[in-house]
Amino acid sequence: MRRLLSAAVFLCVFPIAATAAEPQKLDCSTFPADSSHASLVKSLGADNVTTETVAGSAGQNAPTTVIYAKDKTKRAIVFWKDDAAKKGIAAILVRKDDKSDATGWTAGGLTIASTLADVEKANGQPFEIAGFGGDFGGYTGDWEEGKLDSILGQNCHLSLRFSLPAGVKPDVAKKVTGGDQFPSDGAEIVAAKPVISEITVEFPE
Repeated sequence: MRRLLSAAVFLCVFPIAATAAEPQKLDCSTFPADSSHASLVKSLGADNVTTETVAGSAGQNAPTTVIYAKDKTKRAIVFWKDDAAKKGIAAILVRKDDKSDATGWTAGGLTIASTLADVEKANGQPFEIAGFGGDFGGYTGDWEEGKLDSILGQNCHLSLRFSLPAGVKPDVAKKVTGGDQFPSDGAEIVAAKPVISEITVEFPE
């Protein structure tokens, strides 16, 4: 009894820290492909589903749906096949920017800030990355028939964007900047140590 009382006192004075929530998975089944803005409001609540004007992959601004806008770790952007009606998911995008770090999501076991080595391991083989700089710098999505080609399921596709770390040396960054494609196992891109800054789950037509 004395031991139990001592344990109870210890827990009151030194409470056990709450376990961090597991990241939510992004795949073909996270949200049905035929979802709409209205159905997301119904399932997630009006406070968690808003309309914002956001920049797309090539920098164009467009009004679309944002879920969990108030939570930096879970903020995600939903692009629609029918923009006017806001229905039929074209893509779900999570990224690290001034509004979000999106660490509350994972796709194929990868998350924001996963490294080049993490992605190559998940794919089971090398792949190519677009040179940094420009609208499509750092993008990849052709997995060369690797594991990431089908890791999310048959009805959606995983694309990633890498960014160079803040401390990368200018001469190292210069070698991987431009319109060329760089193999993920090449010495120049490995030296640059890029990390994932965007994860996109695309739902083909």
